[in-house]
Formats: sequence, structure tokens, C-alpha cells
Amino acid sequence: MDYEIKKSGTFFHIRKMFATFLVAMMIATVFAVVVPTNASADFTESVWILANGDVYPAGAPISVVGSTYTMTDNIVGTLTIQKSNIKLDGGGLILQSPGGGYGISLISVSGVTIQNLNIENHWSCIYLSYSNDNTITTNTFSSNRFDNKMILLSDSNNNLIEHNTVSTTGYSADGIYLRNSNSNSIKTNTFTTGTGHWGIHIIDSEANQVIGNHISGYPVGIGSFDSSDSIIEGNIMSGSSSGIGLGNSDNNVLTRNTISDYIAGIRLSNSNSNQITHNTISDVLVCIDTYESDLNKINNNIISSITFGIMLYPTDIGKSIISDNLVSVGSSYTIYVDSNPETVVTNNICNYGGIALYSSENSYVAGNTVTTTNIWIGGMYLHDSASTIVTGNTVSGSRYGFYSESVDIIISENTYNKNGQGVLLGRWATNNEVTGNTISDNGNGVLLQGSVIQPCEGNTISSNTITGSISHGILMSGAENNLITENTITNNDGDGFHILQSNNNILRGNTISDNTNTGIRLWAGDTSEEVTENIITNNGHGISLTYVNSHTIEGNIISDSIENGIYVYSSDDITIIDNIISNSGNSGIHVLWSTDNTIFHNNLIDNAANAYDSNPSNNDWHDPATEEGNYWSDYTGWDDGSGTGKHDIAGDGIGDTQLPHPGPDYDNYPFTRESGWLNQPPVADTGPDQEIILGETAEFDGSGS
Repeated sequence: MDYEIKKSGTFFHIRKMFATFLVAMMIATVFAVVVPTNASADFTESVWILANGDVYPAGAPISVVGSTYTMTDNIVGTLTIQKSNIKLDGGGLILQSPGGGYGISLISVSGVTIQNLNIENHWSCIYLSYSNDNTITTNTFSSNRFDNKMILLSDSNNNLIEHNTVSTTGYSADGIYLRNSNSNSIKTNTFTTGTGHWGIHIIDSEANQVIGNHISGYPVGIGSFDSSDSIIEGNIMSGSSSGIGLGNSDNNVLTRNTISDYIAGIRLSNSNSNQITHNTISDVLVCIDTYESDLNKINNNIISSITFGIMLYPTDIGKSIISDNLVSVGSSYTIYVDSNPETVVTNNICNYGGIALYSSENSYVAGNTVTTTNIWIGGMYLHDSASTIVTGNTVSGSRYGFYSESVDIIISENTYNKNGQGVLLGRWATNNEVTGNTISDNGNGVLLQGSVIQPCEGNTISSNTITGSISHGILMSGAENNLITENTITNNDGDGFHILQSNNNILRGNTISDNTNTGIRLWAGDTSEEVTENIITNNGHGISLTYVNSHTIEGNIISDSIENGIYVYSSDDITIIDNIISNSGNSGIHVLWSTDNTIFHNNLIDNAANAYDSNPSNNDWHDPATEEGNYWSDYTGWDDGSGTGKHDIAGDGIGDTQLPHPGPDYDNYPFTRESGWLNQPPVADTGPDQEIILGETAEFDGSGS
């Protein structure tokens, strides 16, 4: 009994399990019938959306609801749209090439939207021909074909291409190619490549907008040729050759782009009247490069490069304007201009090099700040760039603040600080005006450096303040016929003026004080200089002449010299006249081994020794023509007419006793009052001598006085 019951129970359990199995099998069978699978093959024919709205062939995987066409499966082939005003939604599916051709073609249609589609390995993923007002958005395009154009527009206008992702691996491929297509908007697309050519390539097209795209890996990010009036804005690109290239393209606006890792950030060729503004360019060899391009405005860009910042090779149509840029370079000039007048204003330049102009006449360089850390490149350099104005600039830390090898340059109201040279005028520097500048803490404040064959000549250095030079305030070598006037030259570690091997220069009306060595030093072959009306205070020597000849030292006020007021060594034919020399630590005038010098009408006041001459008989300490000498504060003789010749006249202001002064062969006609030669009593000319008879009236005619 127990066995049967157990057996019966076992049978019941088995029957229950079997029933459960059968139910499960039935359910599985039902689901196998009603649930579809995606295992079917892609559609492998080319498809047309005909002008009447039909889809051909009839079995193509595209559903139609009103004007919306939706892909329902992948297609291996091409798709041609002949109907306007429709939307094609790819639904994230793939349109794949069977072997090339155009992925989607739009020919003479308008108002078409293509979206959410993946197009792969066609020669051109989307082709528009004579098609306007279409939208291509949120698609993904990829191809590995040679020389393909991922999106190609020909003779098509007012189209919108936005939010697409384009990837090319084929050699020499373009992301987007526009030809004879105007007023299109290419916005916020992403372009990547490993071997492509142009990210966006525009030819013979006008008024397009290229805005907010990301472009990487293409040798040229955006290229525009024979195209005009476009806006290229807010794009981010990196590659290998040029970020943005314009060829024969005018009146375009390039603004707020970010460009890196190219040879050239922006390159223009034969392109005029473009605006390049507010771009950021970094890690390139040349940031902005223009060739035979004029009337461009380059302003408010932030750029840094390995070699050059901005390079201009213009023609002669007109000036470009380079303004308000922040520029940093690694190894050469920041702004370089060749062969045309340009305007370079209010740029901020830092790191390595400054501004260079070659053969660029009538340029204007103003308000720039150049701060460098490398003394091998100059702050500003002009070569063969005549009639240029350089004003209001600040340059520090450069090899030289300003260097001219040009004619008729005006250098005014600039600040040059802590450069190798403050202002350098070299060979071929003629008729320049250096005026009103503040020049401090440089190697030399101003350097005029010519040669025997090509002197630095005809320049005017005026009204500058020159202080704190490591060497000299003004250094002149190989300089001729220059005027240096009304400058303030103080606290330089060398000389105020240091002049050698130069001729016929005029130093007039300068204030020279507190220089460590000499106020004005003339030496080594220097000839025929005029040093007049300067105020020279508290220097080592006031004026020093060494191995020079034929100079005139006239009308200077020299005081508180640590050594000598005027020091003459081995120098001949010097005229020293009308100077006031006082409070010198050694001699007022100190002459060694010098001949044929004429020294008269000077006021020598309270010097430790008013004069010293190693051989006074070789020099004239008075004027032989007028028989007038100098005023000596230590002369104690009398003007009493007690001598002979001119010394028999009492009261003429010339001493007649204790002669010569201060010793043999010195001044035989010393004045008893300061500047006595300016206060001589009048002498009447009464005509020829007459014999007067006592008791008779004598008549004298003074009309000839």
C-alpha cells in the first residue's frame, strides 16, 4: 500500500512537471512567431525620392508620413532627392557606399532637411548642386577614400550645415567643399582627419558664415580662395600647415577663432581689406602671415608663436592696420613688415622680439608696448623705411629699444627702458628726429653709429630725458652733421656724451649732470664739433677733449666738476670761449700736451686751480686779435693803466698789473670783472687826430661811433 501511494505520488509529480514543460514550450512558440528580428540583410540598391514624392524602388526602406521621409533600414547604395520641401530622417541608420559616388544628391531642389543619418565611404557624402535653402544637421559622415569631398556644394546658396560630425581618413580629403556657393551657414560642426587636406574649402563664393566649428588634423583648417565678404568666427582648429588660409579673398571677417599647432595660424595671399580680430593663436611657427595683401586690419588678437608673430609682405595699395594685439614669440620678431607702409599701433608684445619694418615707407608705429626677455632681438627696427612716425611706444628688455637704418623718421614721446641700447641710429640713418623720449637704464641711452664710408648724419636728437645708462647717455661714432640739443642727460654710469671719430656735430643747450665719468667726452679722431650753451654740473670732467682737433667749446656753464671743468689732452686748434667754469675739484681748464688752442672770454670762478697748462706758451690764453683774455676769480691785479700798450688804459676792465696770470705765458689780458668783455665802457670815434690851440674851440665829430 505504501508503495502504491508512493508510486501514485511520484506519477502525480511527474505529470505536473511535464505539464509545466508543455506550457513553457507553447509560450516560447508563440513569442517566436510574434516578435520580429533584425537579422535581415541591408537594402543594397540605390534609392530615389522622386519629384512627385514617390520613393523608388518601391521596396526601399523609407517610410513616408506627410513630408517626412524616415529610413527604416540601412542602405548600401546612393540616395537622390528630387523633391523640394521635405525632411529626410535617417533615424541613426547607415547609408553606405557600394563603391564610391555621392551618398545623397540634391540637384535643383530647396527646402530639404537631412538629419540623423550616418553616411559612410562615399566619394562625397552629401552633394548639393543648384540647391538652395536646405538644412543638413546632426549627421555623421565618414570616409577613407582618396581626394573626397565629404560635403560638396556647387552653385548652391543659403544652405545651413550644422551639428554634423565629419571624419576622413582618405588622403587629400576635404570636410566641406564650396564652389560658386553664397550665403551658406556652416556652424558647430566637428571635422577630424588623419590624412585629409582642407577642413572647410571655399572657392569662388561670397558671404558665407563659418561659425563655431571644431576642426582637427587637417593641414588647412579653413581655406578661402577667390571668395569675399564671409564671416569666419569662433572656430577651434588644430592641424599642420595653416589654420585659416585666404587667397585672392577680400573683405572677410576672421574673428574669435582659436588656432593651434600649425606652421601658420592665419595666412593671406593677395587678399585685401580683411578684418582679423580677437583670435587666439598659439603653438605655431608664424601666427599671422600676409603676402601681397593690403588694407587689412589685424587687431585685438592674442597670439604666441615659436618664431614670428605677425608677418606682412604687402604691395603698395595701402596701409594695413596692426593694433591692440597681445603677441608673444619664441625666437624672432613679433611683428615683421616688408615693403609697404603700415600702421602698427597699441600692440602688447612680450617674450622674445619686437617690431621690424623693411622698405616700408610712410608707416605709423604708435602706442605699442614691447617687453622682451632676450637681448639678441630688438624692440623696434626700421630698415629703408623712410618717413615713418614712431611715437608713444614703450620698449624694455630688448637688444635695442629702437634701431633705425632709414631716413626722415620721427621718433617721439617713446619710453625705452632697460634695453641693450635705448635708441640706435645706424648707417643710412639720415634726417631722423629723436625727440621728447624718456630713455632710462639702458646700455647706452642713444647711440649714433655710422662708418667712414656711410656715416650716420643729419639727425636731430632733442628734448629727450636720458638717465641711468650703464655706459653713456649719448654715444656717437662715425656720426656727422647731427644736432643734439635741449636734452637732459643725468646719472649715467659712463659719460653724458661720448663722441669719437665723428665730425661737424653740434651739441647745444643740453643739461648734463651727475654722470659718473665725463659730461661731454670728445676723443679719438673727432673733429670740428661745436659744444655750445650746455649746462654741465657735477660730473667727473665737465668737458674732456682727447686726441681731437678743431672744436669750438662756447657758452657753456660748467660747475661742480669732480676733476676738471674742461680737460684738454693732446688736442689742437680748440677754441674755448665764453664759458662759465666754477667749483671744479682740480682745474677749471686743464691742458696737457696740446698746441694752438685759443682760450678767452671765459669766467673761471672758485676752482681749486682756475687753470693748468703743461706748456702754456704753445697756446693762446687770450684772443690775439682783440687782446682780451678771461676772468679769473683769483686775479688780484689792478686796472690802473700803469702798463704799456693796452695796459696804459685805466678802467677798461682789463688788469694792468701782476701779468700774465696765473703765471708766465698764460693770460696777459685778464678781466677784473665777470664777463667784463660784455661791459666795456663806450669808446667814441671822433675822427682823425687834431692839434688843439689853447684858448680856441675844438670840434669833434662823433657820428662815426
